[in-house]
Amino acid sequence: MAILKHIASKSSNYGAALEYLIFKYDELRKTPILDQNGNRIMRDEFYLDGLNCEPYSFDAACQQLNREYQKNKNKNEIKSHHYIISHDPKDNTDHNLTGEWAQAIGMEYAKANFPGHQALVCTHTDGKNGTGNIHTHIIINSLRKSDVDPQPFTERPIDCKAGYKHHLTKDYLKHLQKSLMNICQREGLHQVDLLSPAADRISPQEYYAKQRGQQNLDIANMELMIEGITPMHTTFETGKEKIRTAISDIAERATSFEEFQRLLKAEYGILVKDHRGRFSYLPADRQKYISARALGSNYDRDRL
Repeated sequence: MAILKHIASKSSNYGAALEYLIFKYDELRKTPILDQNGNRIMRDEFYLDGLNCEPYSFDAACQQLNREYQKNKNKNEIKSHHYIISHDPKDNTDHNLTGEWAQAIGMEYAKANFPGHQALVCTHTDGKNGTGNIHTHIIINSLRKSDVDPQPFTERPIDCKAGYKHHLTKDYLKHLQKSLMNICQREGLHQVDLLSPAADRISPQEYYAKQRGQQNLDIANMELMIEGITPMHTTFETGKEKIRTAISDIAERATSFEEFQRLLKAEYGILVKDHRGRFSYLPADRQKYISARALGSNYDRDRL
């Protein structure tokens, strides 16, 4: 199943994006991997193309365009958008998905959905920290380089004009998801319905927090075992995971919202409120409620 992720960046360092794509990077620590001499290490396999620019001059091309239109000067402006198409690891074995094939899909997708923008399209075959799933990065300058014809997903006249910025709305995102689904289904690759809310919504921040936490826990447990002590916990849970576990436990036993509310507070110290049909949760160690939407569709009123 291919999934689509989006990251908006306010960094004016367009060159950092290119460096990330071509050099090895530790995703957990957010740092480049260096050799014994302190030099960056080139990725073992990657496929890189540029859209409306030469890939290795992406930085200079973006800066030149920004100067031409006097845009992206404010530090709070979004300078680039980073889309990631992550394919199901099973596509490697079930459908013989290759880096070249994924790169062709990425280029088709970028040309169709981000016309007029300067873009880097790069496919990695090693997955996150060596997990093995093939994925494609599409990084676009937020500023449009050239005029384009109106598209089915165009919402405003300026969304076709050079010198105006990429404008991601809920409807546009739905179009992007549907576009990816259509391509993967046409190519015979594993695919799920991206338009349905995720049962467990795991943000990139939570994903990496879990990976870092598990890594730290494994190191601590190893030290305990060396001392002959059996670790009490072997699996790290993020704060949101603990909330999901608590909600699932109480939801199996509660027969009404009032009972669900009472047990969740009594047994886990989590407050729950229903505001206009939407649940939100407040653990004892937080001051701000977490919406059910941030946890996943399994934890909202309709599903519960």
